[in-house]
Amino acid sequence: MAHTRGLFAECSDRVTVMPVYFHNALGESLVNLSKPSEAPDRTLYTLCHQPWVNFTIDFAGRVVGCCRDLRSEYVLGNLLELSAAQIWNGEKMMNLRRALTEKRPQDIGICKACDVPWQGSYSGRTPLEKVRNFFLAGAWRR
Repeated sequence: MAHTRGLFAECSDRVTVMPVYFHNALGESLVNLSKPSEAPDRTLYTLCHQPWVNFTIDFAGRVVGCCRDLRSEYVLGNLLELSAAQIWNGEKMMNLRRALTEKRPQDIGICKACDVPWQGSYSGRTPLEKVRNFFLAGAWRR
C-alpha cells in the first residue's frame, strides 16, 4: 500500500489510495463483463462518471477503466511501467471516454453488458451529477 501511495506522492492532496476488497456475493465477481447480458432498457442514457473521476488498479499494477472490471479485461496501462498522467491521458482512456460521451458503450468490451449507462444510479445520485459536482468544485484544476 505504501508503494502505491508513493506513486501518487506529487498529487496526494487530490488522490486517495485505498484498498478495495471484492466479495463474491451472489457470484457477481464471476460475471464476464465482455459478454452481453440481457439487454437493458435503452430509453434513457446516463453517462458513467468513472473514466473522469477515478481509475482502479489491480494487484499487478494494471490500471483498468472501471471498478467493476474485476478480471482486468480493459487495461489502460500499468503503473509499474507508465506514470499515472500517461495512463489518465492515454489513448485507451480517451477511447473509453469518447465511446461513453458518444453513447456507444457497446464499443468497449467491459461496458457492453453494464447496466449503468442505461439504468445507472450511484446511491441515488446520477453519474452526471457526480461529474458536474466534481467540475464545479474545481478539484480537477489542482
